[in-house]
Amino acid sequence: MEEIGRIHWLKEALGYPWLNYLAATEENVEQIPEKVINVAFKDLPEDLLPVIEQLSVLRYFDETRMQLLVNSYTNKPFTERKELVRKLQDLGLARWDEEKGLGYVLDSGLRIILETKLRRDKPEKWQELHRKACEFYDDWAKDPKYGKIWEEEAKYHREKLEEGAKC
Repeated sequence: MEEIGRIHWLKEALGYPWLNYLAATEENVEQIPEKVINVAFKDLPEDLLPVIEQLSVLRYFDETRMQLLVNSYTNKPFTERKELVRKLQDLGLARWDEEKGLGYVLDSGLRIILETKLRRDKPEKWQELHRKACEFYDDWAKDPKYGKIWEEEAKYHREKLEEGAKC
């Protein structure tokens, strides 16, 4: 149990009964992200998992932000955005955020695990996605009506990038 206390992402994601169980029974806690992702996303078409991985850096997304981030990272058009949102909702993996109304949110525990795995396994991709998100939000922050909201999101991504530089 002492080992679990030293794993920042696991402490953030605990509270979900299944993750608590895995944390208590898994011999190698570093394997938990793969297990969770394999089970949680088993009904999602395999070609969409990289898209979900990319979305894991966003606190909120909608079809526009999803498409901009994925298109800018892959340099090819992503057209399955409506289908993906519908599938994520049907599987209970994402929902519209009623509290802030800024977009859809991935299940928080899964989002933490996806982003952790991305950061651990593909740090350059993790940084590039946060950098691109920051650029979008910085640009949108110029909007006189909604700028404050997007400033917060840009700040979040800048902080993530600074945090990543320390690792």
